[in-house]
Amino acid sequence: MKPVEHYLGIDFGEARIGLALANSIAKLPSPYCVLPNDAEIFKKIESVISAEKIDKLIVGLPRDMSGRETEQSKAVRRFADDLARHTVKPVVFADESLSSVRAADSRGYKKSPSKYQDDVAACYILEEYLSGKL
Repeated sequence: MKPVEHYLGIDFGEARIGLALANSIAKLPSPYCVLPNDAEIFKKIESVISAEKIDKLIVGLPRDMSGRETEQSKAVRRFADDLARHTVKPVVFADESLSSVRAADSRGYKKSPSKYQDDVAACYILEEYLSGKL
């Protein structure tokens, strides 16, 4: 039997970063927290990695409706590169198309995204990653 892997889903934003947790057995992502994207962000993420015994970091990569990368995709890639320099854990990407919209809908927000949905968006990112591993 394979050992259980623990995943941290990350929904990157310029102001906030949403985090969600899942593992390779249950495959049920759950919201964890929303952190301010500030000078301490990598230290805070490393603390979560340690506390939750995370094995792999899954970062949501946005694309436009045609599947092409956007300016936000470039910002996410820069963040993921910086994150990889701050941890020894593997950093991989998962499609995050419409994850924030889905999170807003699930929380009943029909207009602009709310700061309280970033962790739910991270769940959808993990769900996308895990669906490719079934």
